[in-house]
Amino acid sequence: MKSDKVPVDDFKLSVYGLRHTRASYLIHSGIPVDICAKVLGHTVLQFEKTYRHLLYEKRDEGFEAIRKIL
Repeated sequence: MKSDKVPVDDFKLSVYGLRHTRASYLIHSGIPVDICAKVLGHTVLQFEKTYRHLLYEKRDEGFEAIRKIL
């Protein structure tokens, strides 16, 4: 029987991965960008450049919610 568990040797944890996860959680929780930036030690501009793709996802979710209402 094959195990679905990932071997410990294949599990890689990085500071970047943890920061990205935290940024993603903050954005998708609706925390304002200026607060997200401060929590992660970025300026707003640095935060927006680094996590732009996550911000676009959240923006698109907002547009979709508006579309459903209209």
